[in-house]
Amino acid sequence: MINVKDLSSRHRQTLDDIMTEPPKVGVKWEDITAFIKATGGTIKKNDGSRRKFQIGKTKFHTHVPHPQSTIDRGALAGLREWLVNSVGVNYE
Repeated sequence: MINVKDLSSRHRQTLDDIMTEPPKVGVKWEDITAFIKATGGTIKKNDGSRRKFQIGKTKFHTHVPHPQSTIDRGALAGLREWLVNSVGVNYE
């Protein structure tokens, strides 16, 4: 489980961006990857632009955005669902 209070202000802002409903436009890929690493997660490169985020035993598969550097709204919604339902983020 991720303790929001232990995150830096930068990573709390990224979590706010992820949890915004409807999904926020313009969230940077670099902010997402920094957040995953800050929570103790890993990022593994698969074929091409595919990436696998892992926190604990749970995994989330996504693609690196290109040519822009912002994650699309559908991927952001999937990431939010994974964090809440599988990882156990208690966000209020």
